[in-house]
Amino acid sequence: MDLYDSNSVYYNNGAMRGAIYYCEGCSLYVEFSTFDQNYCFQGCIVYQDFLLENSYVEIYESFFNNTLPKYTGGLAKIDTTTILKGYFTFNQCTYVMDMVDIENYIGVSSGDKFTSIVLQISKVPTVSVTNSIFNYTNLDIESTAEDITRFENIYLGLTINFASDKVNFYNNIY
Repeated sequence: MDLYDSNSVYYNNGAMRGAIYYCEGCSLYVEFSTFDQNYCFQGCIVYQDFLLENSYVEIYESFFNNTLPKYTGGLAKIDTTTILKGYFTFNQCTYVMDMVDIENYIGVSSGDKFTSIVLQISKVPTVSVTNSIFNYTNLDIESTAEDITRFENIYLGLTINFASDKVNFYNNIY
C-alpha cells in the first residue's frame, strides 16, 4: 500500500505508537505538512516495524514542532526484523524541540530508558537526511547534561543501526 499526504496539519495527537502514521509494510510519501504538539511512546510521526521489499518513507518540506516521544523516535521509529531493499528520506524539513518538555520528562521518568529523541532507524538499507534544520530551543546544556547522565541510553539526535547500503547526511543544521 502507498500512502500520499500533502499540505496536512496535525496538531495535538497522541498514541503509544505512531500518533500520525502507524504503517506496517506500506510506503509513505509526505510533503508540505505541519506536525505540532504530537506525543507518543515510540515513533510519534511514523512508526513502522515491518517493511516490505522496496517500501519507503519519504518526508519533504515539512515542519515538526514539539513532537515529544516518551521513549524513542519523535520523528520516526522504524525497526524491521530483516534488512530489505527500502529507504528513508527526510529532506528540506525543520524539526524544533523545546527542551523544557524533555527536561520535564527527564524529571518525571527517572527510571525510563530513552534511545533516540528524534529518529531511531534499524535495518533500513538507505537513510538520507539532507537540507534540514534541527533546532533545540531553551537548551541549558549544563543543567540538562546532569539530568541526562542518569539515563543509560539517551541521544538527543539520530540513531541509525544496520544501514547496509548508505547513509547520507549533508547540508543539515543542528
